[in-house]
Amino acid sequence: MKKRMTLILFVGCLALNCFSVAWANGYATEQDVRPELPHNLILSREARRLLEKVWRRSPTFRLQCARISQAYWLKIKLSLVARQSRPKQYRALTFVSKQTGMARVEIFLPDDWVELVGHEFEHVLEQIEEVNLAALVAEKNGQARRHDDGAFETVRALNAGRRVKAEYRRAKSADDAAEERSLLTTIRE
Repeated sequence: MKKRMTLILFVGCLALNCFSVAWANGYATEQDVRPELPHNLILSREARRLLEKVWRRSPTFRLQCARISQAYWLKIKLSLVARQSRPKQYRALTFVSKQTGMARVEIFLPDDWVELVGHEFEHVLEQIEEVNLAALVAEKNGQARRHDDGAFETVRALNAGRRVKAEYRRAKSADDAAEERSLLTTIRE
């Protein structure tokens, strides 16, 4: 009887310990989670810190990163650029060259960079997936349009950017605003 009671207590303690560990893991803070930005993404130190915050807060952005990291043939250089160099009609631009295996993504500050990163990453994914944008425009179903200068815009990228922004904003804490401003100021200088 004593052995049985000891065994029951032992199993109960073991179960409680396992539950405590599982509960604690379910409530990990964002600092406990190591971001897995794509290996093929080239960033400044400040931009990396900003994107790591987006990665932690946005499931959509994490999915984009996972899909981009599978494109081993592609290197992506993301730059956060001061506004004075921005082309008038664009808040961000993406250029992808399949011949060189390079993509250049430029986000013009101070526009809503979180939304623009999600938006431009979706454009990169469209190129990785070889979406025929000209054919999409020709379908005239409103899913894509072409600017006068030849650049494309898609509803898919617009929606992705909005989702990333909404997820980021929902998870953002008040003390993050000061750090974000500091990193963006460093980038602008």
